[in-house]
Amino acid sequence: MLKRLHLGIPITIILAILICTPARAAWQEIGRMAASPPQGNQITFHSPEATVIVTVLAPDLVRIRLGKGAALGPDYSWAVIKTDWP
Repeated sequence: MLKRLHLGIPITIILAILICTPARAAWQEIGRMAASPPQGNQITFHSPEATVIVTVLAPDLVRIRLGKGAALGPDYSWAVIKTDWP
């Protein structure tokens, strides 16, 4: 019984690696990004592959938006309700 258990663990690890490999293949680098001058509490980074906007909402709260290409989608957040902090 113990011998079977020792054989099952490596097989489980190998299967997990084989299943996870295709998921990692979907990641793409966004490459080198150039920063625009800050506008108020946000700064925008651009590259041909992506646009990133970093907005400081409070001293301990930062919102990061990432979009493919030059344009971002609609400005909507399921996590951040309030965007104007004292």
